[in-house]
Amino acid sequence: MKWENNIQKRIYYYAFFTTLWTWFLVWVGGVVTSMGAGLSVPDWPTSYGYHMFLLPWEYWIGGAFFEHTHRLVATFAGFFMLSLWILLLIHESRKWVKQLSLILLVLVILQGLLGGSRVTMLKDELGIFHGCLAQVYLVLLGFLTLVLSPYWRSRDRSKSVTTGGDFGPFFKTLTIVIFFQLALGATMRHEHAGLSITDFPTVYGKVLPDVSPSSMEKINAQRVDDDLEETTPTYIMIQFVHRLVAYGLVVVAVYLIFRRHYFTERLVKWFVLIMAGLIFIQVALGIATILTQKAADVATAHVAIGALIFLLSGLLSALCSRENLDQGT
Repeated sequence: MKWENNIQKRIYYYAFFTTLWTWFLVWVGGVVTSMGAGLSVPDWPTSYGYHMFLLPWEYWIGGAFFEHTHRLVATFAGFFMLSLWILLLIHESRKWVKQLSLILLVLVILQGLLGGSRVTMLKDELGIFHGCLAQVYLVLLGFLTLVLSPYWRSRDRSKSVTTGGDFGPFFKTLTIVIFFQLALGATMRHEHAGLSITDFPTVYGKVLPDVSPSSMEKINAQRVDDDLEETTPTYIMIQFVHRLVAYGLVVVAVYLIFRRHYFTERLVKWFVLIMAGLIFIQVALGIATILTQKAADVATAHVAIGALIFLLSGLLSALCSRENLDQGT
C-alpha cells in the first residue's frame, strides 16, 4: 500500500509538472503571436528543411527563435502527455480518469496538427481554433491533475466545500463566460484586430461605438494618419464586447471577495481569492495593452493570466461539484 501511494504521488507530481509546462507553452505561444513571429519558420513539420531537433543555431534568430522554441516546447508537452497516459493506464484504477487522459492525449495531438496546419495552410481561422483549444486542453489537464492529487483522493466526498448555497452552477457558468472572453481575445489577436479601438475607456471619444459608414470613414482616416491598419465595424464590436465582459468579470471578482466566507475549505477559498485578484490584474493588463499599442510583453502577459483565470474557474467548478464527479472511487 505504501508503494502504491508513492506511485500515486509521483504520478500526481508529474501531472502537476505537465500542467505547469502546458501553461508555459501557452505563454510561449502568446509571445509568438505578440511578436508577429507565427510564420517565421515557413515549413512544417521540418524547420527550414531540417529535423526539428537538428536545426542549426544560425537559424535561431529574430522571429524564428520564438517560433521554433514554441515548436520544441509544444513537442515536449506532447511527450509528457503521452507518458502520463501510459503511467495512468498502468497504475490508475479509476476508469474515467484513464478515459480523460486518453482524451487529453488526442487533444494534444490535434493541437499539434492544428499548429502545423496554420503554417502550411496560412489560415487565421486555424490560429483562432488553435488558441482556443490550447485553453481547453490546459483546463482539462489541470482537472486531471486535481483528481490525481492527495487532496482529491483523501477528501470526504460527503462534505461540501461551501456553505450558503451550491456554487457549482455559478462556477460552471463563469467558466463558459471566461472561455467566450478568451475566444474573443483569440479572434482579435489572430485577426490582428486587437487595436480596433485605440482609446480607453471611451470608444473613439464616445461611450458607445459608432460604426456608421460616415463614422468609420473618419475612424479609418485617423488610423491611417497614425500608421495603423484600417479596421471594420465587426472588429470594433468584437473588441467592445470584450470590454463589456471584462467589466462583468470585475463585478464577479468583487462578489467573490465579499462571499469568500462561504467557502469552507482552505484550498477552495485560496483559489477563489487568487482568481479574483488575477481578474483585476487581467483587466489592468488589457487596458495597458491598449495604451501601449499592444506592447509584446504586456499582450503576452494578458494571454497567460487569462489562461490562469480560466484554469482556476474550471477547477473551482470541479471542486464545487465534487460529489457528482467521482462516483464509485
